[in-house]
Amino acid sequence: MEAATIGSGGHHGSFFLSMRWAIAAAAIVVLALSIWLMTRQFSGPAPQLPIAKDTPQPPKQPTTPKNRL
Repeated sequence: MEAATIGSGGHHGSFFLSMRWAIAAAAIVVLALSIWLMTRQFSGPAPQLPIAKDTPQPPKQPTTPKNRL
């Protein structure tokens, strides 16, 4: 009986099985968190864009170089 336990891996096999479950649970948590954040980002009110003023700005006057004598 003792030889069968040693040959099959004993606690070593259960460690890898629990490690697989931990990795799977972590992947599910990361996936759920990313989905929640993405839906939260797109479900808010539309961003307010600045509204242009009704009066246009006067055109800039061209600058002329001063002649030096």
